[in-house]
This record gives sequence, structure tokens and C-alpha cells, in this order.
Amino acid sequence: GAKILKMGLGIDYLQPIFRVHPAPTEEHLDRFKRQMAALAQLHGLDPRRWAWKGPDQPLAQYLEALPRRARPRLAAAIERQAILTNRRSIFTSDPGAHHGVGAPVYARFSSPMREIVGIFTHKEALELINGPASADPTEADLILRNRVVEAGNRSKSLQRQLEKETEQLVLDQLFEDEIQQAPEDRPSRRGTVMGMKGHLIYVRLDDPPIEVKIHLSDLNRHSGSQWRLDPHRIEVQPPNGTGLRLMRMGGAVDLRLEGHDEKRRRWLLAPV
Repeated sequence: GAKILKMGLGIDYLQPIFRVHPAPTEEHLDRFKRQMAALAQLHGLDPRRWAWKGPDQPLAQYLEALPRRARPRLAAAIERQAILTNRRSIFTSDPGAHHGVGAPVYARFSSPMREIVGIFTHKEALELINGPASADPTEADLILRNRVVEAGNRSKSLQRQLEKETEQLVLDQLFEDEIQQAPEDRPSRRGTVMGMKGHLIYVRLDDPPIEVKIHLSDLNRHSGSQWRLDPHRIEVQPPNGTGLRLMRMGGAVDLRLEGHDEKRRRWLLAPV
């Protein structure tokens, strides 16, 4: 469909919309390569199976070959880090490559009854097939296309906001009763360390499978001294003498509810 629309560029009554997804930057890919090499070394694993060879090895091929059954938590964390190398895709009137799909040009035709871009793209394709007599006035269509592109791009941000609010609701329902219990009576929950960014550690709980964030400042306050984050951001080491286990990307960690920050709507979790 996108190829057909691209072939029609220059026809005055055709106003196509394309979905463009730039490839990851060299900086992001280089950081990922170094991080995966350090991760394989940290876990004592064969780098030929777990480290990424770089641009000469397609990233999708590398992810597909990961020994998931042997180390499911580690494989899940690696996949998450690979996703984070991606850049944001956008709707635009100019054709371009879509890195995620692997296509030289791409347009959104699916889900036309849920997505305004899909509806408009179908309309333009039908006008191209049926000829100028079936087309809306060009000037009006150009105005409408701009509004559709803006709405389509805005919907992605809205979707992220809704997902964040939904996850917050789940966490509220999960922890509101627990916070009333004595700290020693609260259950521990196991999860996977999915990654680390800045002062945050991301953990996906096993049950329910939802992601929570742990702030380094909370860890420091909880333990009374500083946790140490390694340069590759794949490991956080606890202070000496606390009896707490280190947290490694792709490893398991047991967490317990410690408190609630009402001002920031944040549940405070700490390792057991």
C-alpha cells in the first residue's frame, strides 16, 4: 500500500500519509554493544552466545538466537535494552524507511475503525484507484491531512500517558492494603531487574507482571549508606555489612513495600 501511494506522489489530488521510523543512532548501538559484552562477562556467560557482535550482526537475529530457556530473566532484560535503542516513529506526509518493520516505505492501513490515520489512508488509496472524480477538493484535503497527522502523532503520547495511569492504578490496588500492615508482615515479591537508567532501577514483577521503579535515593535512605552503580549500569552493589544482595540486570530480586510518597504518587520498594 505504501509503495502504491509513493508511486502516486505528485498527483495533485493525492495526499498520502506515511509512517517513518529512523534507525537507531550509532551512539545508542555502540552503548548497547558495550553493555551486552559487560553483561555476559558479569554473568560468566559465553560471549559468543550472549554478547552482540555489532552492526555486522542484525539485532533481530541476535535477539532471536538468545538462549531464552536457559536464562529467561536475562533474555527478557536484554530484549528490553534492545527496544530502548529504538527511536520514535512518526506520521508524516514525506515517505521514508521504517526501521522496525524493515521496509523502505510504510503506511498505516490496519485498524481503520480505531485509528484516524488508517481511515484517511484508506480514503486516499481509494481516490488514487478511482481517479480524480472521486477525490475531495485538494485544498480541503491538505488541511485535513495536517490535522490527521497531528492527531496520529499526539495519540502516541496520549497512549503512553494512559498506560502510565493504568499501571499506577494497578499498583495502588496492589499496595493500598499492604501499607496498613506492619513492615515485617508485608509479603515480598520477586521480579526481574530489567535495566538501570540515571538514578532509577526498573524491575518487572513476576506476579502481577508489571514494572516498578526503584530510586537509588530510596535505597540509600533505606540502608543508611550509598549503593554503588557500575559504569555500564548493569549492576548495583549494596553497602558493606547490610546483608543485602546486589542487583544485576537480568537477575532476580525480592522486593518489599516500604512506604508511600503521596506527593509524588510513588510506592517505595526496597530489596529484602
